[in-house]
Amino acid sequence: MLDKKELFYEILIVEVGITSFDNLRAVETEKKHKYDLLANHCGAMNGYKTRIIPYVMTWEGITTTFYIKYRSELNLDSRTQAYIQARVLKMTLESLSMEARRGEVIAENEQEVTVKENLESNTCENHPISICDDILKK
Repeated sequence: MLDKKELFYEILIVEVGITSFDNLRAVETEKKHKYDLLANHCGAMNGYKTRIIPYVMTWEGITTTFYIKYRSELNLDSRTQAYIQARVLKMTLESLSMEARRGEVIAENEQEVTVKENLESNTCENHPISICDDILKK
């Protein structure tokens, strides 16, 4: 027979973000408060405990002092942490590329010259060419 007091339900909300060093603390606080109302509402409706974990780092991998606590709460190893960072950076690069395509109309000839220059220097706008392979294929 199960005792309902032994059962433990928890709603865990993880918000992942990459930002600049100047905005690191502000973004971490903002992400923690962003889902506060939602977490409280869901927890109150279902009687569950809720936690919000802002997983925020800079482009260089710099984090706040709370980052170690959040990482241990999520039980993340170094490989998983590296995967998350690489994935978020890739998605950010794709997002910036889409914005650049929509916002600025670049002549096709100028774009071809830029791509050739990037291939010759093995970089894509200061990023290793392996990160930009998907962009260059389009």
